[in-house]
Amino acid sequence: MVCGFCSRRWRRAVVTLLSLVFVLAMASSVSALPDIIVTVGDTTGNPGQKNSAITVYLDNFKDTISAFELWLQLNRPDIMIFQTDTQRVIDTTYWKCDLGTYPNCSHEVATDSAHAQKIKVDTVLAVIGNIDTAHTLISGWDLVVTRSMSGTKYDIKVTALADDLAKPGTRMGIKPQQGGVLFRLRGDILNIPLDMMDRTVKIKPNADVVQGFFNFSRPNGTAIGIVSVVAPDTNYYRCTSRLPAPPYTCMQWTKVAGPPYDSVVIKLDTTGYLDTNKVKLYTGSLTVLSGWVCGNVDGEMPAGVDISDLTYLIGYMFMGGPAPIALQTGNCDCSPDGNIDISDLTALIDNLFISLNPLCCQTGG
Repeated sequence: MVCGFCSRRWRRAVVTLLSLVFVLAMASSVSALPDIIVTVGDTTGNPGQKNSAITVYLDNFKDTISAFELWLQLNRPDIMIFQTDTQRVIDTTYWKCDLGTYPNCSHEVATDSAHAQKIKVDTVLAVIGNIDTAHTLISGWDLVVTRSMSGTKYDIKVTALADDLAKPGTRMGIKPQQGGVLFRLRGDILNIPLDMMDRTVKIKPNADVVQGFFNFSRPNGTAIGIVSVVAPDTNYYRCTSRLPAPPYTCMQWTKVAGPPYDSVVIKLDTTGYLDTNKVKLYTGSLTVLSGWVCGNVDGEMPAGVDISDLTYLIGYMFMGGPAPIALQTGNCDCSPDGNIDISDLTALIDNLFISLNPLCCQTGG
């Protein structure tokens, strides 16, 4: 005889166990989510196109983001450049002496305003990027600054602050959300050759925390996804100027990477690195379209097929004229070998003057 009570108890135990497995799986899935995902979008453009939009997206799952620094670099400046301008700006830097004391400091390092022992103000000509924040997550932020760290058109660092204490009002920043547009940079595509094979430029976000090229911060100023490490920092110094007589006291020290050196200073220093489980950065790309149109053998832009293409093709085939800028444009009969011959000329004449039907390569035939 089957025990009904035992059967029901067994079923409840199974359901409870399955529920527990489900909850643990969901908890594991939630805990596996990163804090931030930054994605540079993929896009396309035509040769010579201006104002191409490079869109950067943000997903933040836990924290409100009130400030960030993000540095984007191009790997193919022969294909595209960031749209930039120059601007004269006041650059304030803060320094402290780590070897000696002012005014006879032998070596100094950059620091923040709270620990500064010397302030230096320079007027510099900065290369700034063209940024679009309209209808983005940082629209209306108090501070948005763009700079090329190399002074070229090949990289742009964006520094943004939601709430500047020097300005009235309070802005809290970006609350947890998914799929939002963080900002858009503008790029100009160069007039690359129509027959260039590799036509894609990568747009990479740099994750160098130590150099100050990356940071996302909460409203209280703490960084998101950055792990701080306290470790001994060994600094090497070489004497570059001594008194000419005993005791030959060193008058000028220069910091060097390593041997040979005359002095070593070891001190505890705090540095940081990016926790790639907490922050995910995804490189984007811009691919330049081929720009060639079947039958447009003279390469005239905007691309089209007309009598000038027929004249160009006749000149190339029979009169020693120049070849089509992209040989694919002359393969009007879709021959597998891609060679340009009399059948291509016949197909072009038929397209222009006889049947007026599209060329087979224009229809995918």
